[in-house]
This record gives sequence, structure tokens and C-alpha cells, in this order.
Amino acid sequence: MSQQESIDYNTDLEQLLKLHAEECESLSILHRNSYEKYNGRSNYINIPVIIHTAEPQEFFQPIDYSNERWLELSLFNDRRNGPGTGRPTFEDLMTQRDNLFKKHPKTMFVAAHMGWHANDLGRLGAMFDAMPNVTAELGAVLYDIGRQPRAAHDFFIKYQDRILFGKDSFQPEEYPYYWRVFETKDDYFDYYRPYHAFWKLYGIDLPDEVMKKVYYKNSLRITPQLPSRTRMRSRAARRRAAMPSGSTA
Repeated sequence: MSQQESIDYNTDLEQLLKLHAEECESLSILHRNSYEKYNGRSNYINIPVIIHTAEPQEFFQPIDYSNERWLELSLFNDRRNGPGTGRPTFEDLMTQRDNLFKKHPKTMFVAAHMGWHANDLGRLGAMFDAMPNVTAELGAVLYDIGRQPRAAHDFFIKYQDRILFGKDSFQPEEYPYYWRVFETKDDYFDYYRPYHAFWKLYGIDLPDEVMKKVYYKNSLRITPQLPSRTRMRSRAARRRAAMPSGSTA
């Protein structure tokens, strides 16, 4: 790849994000030539691709007494994707996403929001087993992790190299809830956003090494370009070694 191709790629990607942001959300962009070009470049420069597909599965279901997200859907009409909206079904979108993951086995994908399968860890585990190029991040699914502490604990232990800490937005007041779920054995405490979850949460008591992987080590592993203390020290040492004798940094 020439330098000019890299420049063109950056320009193409910027235009892609500007022109097709809404289409990316609906996943219709996944079969466009522009995405295929982007994917090829991501392989070459060794960066993961994060994919946000769909919304919680309950958003695609009828709003009735059996839909546990009825309050949120009542408050935010634009989040409804169920019957009568003319939108793809949840399973349609999952199929398109999984086909993409399988089509590009050399690309490292990050499934945003644990692929919306935090309420079905068996399904997410099967996806991890079938697709070794897929990881998942934890944004906006803490309410599902914290209500199944034993299953979640075992899942995080088994797939400790495939899970990344993530957050939809920087809200410092919300982080203690994450620490409490991941790091303690606490029982029966509130979630921070009632319209997401009316149930209580429980700590899953992860070992320190698993927490380190989830919090930052896995991100550093799949994204070699990210700085770390070790890499920064190594780069500084290489720069000092390359300097002429008598020079100062």
C-alpha cells in the first residue's frame, strides 16, 4: 500500500462516516463497496472494527405486559423497532452482522453492547466459540450482567480474553456501579437508570487478573497502536539509543 492510498483511505472513511452514519446504525451499509474497502484497510493497518448492530432485543418486540423494557419504549417512541414499524427484525440484523464477522475472519471485530446478547450469555459464548475474530464490549448492558451473578462470573472467567470495558458516554457518576458489579460480592443494589432496569443488581466478584484484562489489557492487545506505559518507555529508550552521543532528550 502506498502513502497515497493511505491518504485516500482516510479521506474515504471520513466521508463514509459523514454520509452514511444513519445507515451504519441500520446495518444496511455492511454490504456496500465502501465498507468492503474500509474492511480491507483495517486488516492492513491492524486495527479492530467496532460494530454497533441493532438495539436491545426487547425494542423489537410488542409493547405489552411481557416486555420488560416497556417503560423505556413508552418514554422514547423513537426506540421502537417492533411490529408495524417497517424495520428489520432483531434476528435479521443479527444474521447480517454474523455473516459479516464470518466473511472477514482476519479482521478483529468488537461487538458493541456485547452484541445485545448479555441477556443470553449462552448465545454470546457460542458466537465467541464459532468466531475467534470477535470480541465484545460492555457499554449499556450492566443491568443484564448484574442480575445473573453466577452465570456472569463464570462467563467472564471463561471468556476473559474476549471482553472489553466500554461505556456509551463519559458519565463519572455511573462508573461506581460498574466497579461494584465487577469487583464485589454485594447483593441487591440499585441500577443507576430506572427506565433501563427496575430489578436489583449483584456483584460478580471477578479475580484481579480478569478485571485487568477487561478494563485495559484486552484493549491494548487488540489495538497495538494504543499507548501504554511499557510501550512508551520502550519508545523513549529507542529514541535515546538513536540519538548522537552527547545529545540530550
